[in-house]
Amino acid sequence: SGTVIVQDVKTGEILAMATAPTFNPNNPGKGSDDNRGNRALSQIYEPGSIMKALTMAALIEQGVVKPTDKFKVPGELRRAGHVLHDSDPHGTERWTLAGILAKSSNIGTVLAADKLDAQILHDYFKAFGVAEPTGLQFPGESRGLLPKAEKWVGTTRYTIPFGQGFSMNTVQAASVYQTIANGGVRIAPTLVRSWTDADGVTHTP
Repeated sequence: SGTVIVQDVKTGEILAMATAPTFNPNNPGKGSDDNRGNRALSQIYEPGSIMKALTMAALIEQGVVKPTDKFKVPGELRRAGHVLHDSDPHGTERWTLAGILAKSSNIGTVLAADKLDAQILHDYFKAFGVAEPTGLQFPGESRGLLPKAEKWVGTTRYTIPFGQGFSMNTVQAASVYQTIANGGVRIAPTLVRSWTDADGVTHTP
């Protein structure tokens, strides 16, 4: 299955929300039960590397790291009794924070995130809308799960910064990038601009 969200970053308005496979709304009874929902809101997943940008934003906003700061990034990193790897094997590299993001390095992201308290990073994730209601108030929405900072133990402390160990829906993921594209100003997503009742009166949410 797949979902697509098109959002105006300045207004928060969702201009398009599509899922596939779908069903014919003129004959919903013929559609599969699995396809009659709205996966963009009801289906949650581990977002993975797309959330590295959120971690980088928190680090830069807190002033603990600059995009040009350099890190010594080994080919593997041992944390909490486990060995972390990047998707592409490599030797020890010298990458800037911007380079870590460009390379989508899990190890580099962990090394950078070590400079930020777990509670602060957790609060940034929440401020970006991770595991928070979208505000669309559609039935069947799943808000996902982000563990409390005190439960970031073991490998969780190291995997969350690069997008594993928590879950979200597609509208929440789009909202994260709306915030980044809007210069750090988050605007809650909206889908209905107005509606007109039987008496011809127009209402706005």
